[in-house]
Amino acid sequence: MRHCMQWMRSMRGPYEESWSAVANQGRFEEEHLQECCNELREVRPSMCVCAAIRCMMKRMQQEHGMEQEMQQKAQYLPRMCGMTYPTECRMGRPIFA
Repeated sequence: MRHCMQWMRSMRGPYEESWSAVANQGRFEEEHLQECCNELREVRPSMCVCAAIRCMMKRMQQEHGMEQEMQQKAQYLPRMCGMTYPTECRMGRPIFA
């Protein structure tokens, strides 16, 4: 999920749910989000999408450190990608200590 990680790192600021808001952040971020969505759509079965996102978030926290707001972006990533199931992923207990 290389593109998802790049998109998450490039996005700073509050969560934006719409494509138009994301597009305003610049072409680089938009391209990575589109590629990230493609990566998520390739996860099979679809119920494993959230597990893949949780794993990505854990790896990003270990490798790069992150702001807590990024967890909210990750939670709604399936919805941002237009996925019908799941539309959001509960992150469980906070992964930020």
